[in-house]
Amino acid sequence: MNRWLVPVLCAVVLALVCVQVFFIQNNRAFQRNVASELAAVKTELAETREENRELRAALEELQSSDLDVIVEEAGDALVTGWNSMLDVLESELRKAEEAMRERRERNDSKSETPQNSNPPAEQ
Repeated sequence: MNRWLVPVLCAVVLALVCVQVFFIQNNRAFQRNVASELAAVKTELAETREENRELRAALEELQSSDLDVIVEEAGDALVTGWNSMLDVLESELRKAEEAMRERRERNDSKSETPQNSNPPAEQ
């Protein structure tokens, strides 16, 4: 029985290492995917903020002319809507970054656990 114990343990350790390598590669691919999505959302947020600046400039121009109260209220509603959308985008960015950080920490702890928790099988 002792003759087979060492090869079996080596096979188990090799299998665990292969599983860990798979999970690490999978995690890296996920992180690259999330990072590219995050970059796209940041770009969209920057474009939206630029549009918001342009709308505010247009609103100030409209307010400087003598328009009635209805146009002013519509402009305020538009700016409020854009600001709300920016707030939502910003909070979603924060959530995505936090989720990415948590996933990375979970995967880091998972990749350390099997290597450190392999107690000797001999008793």
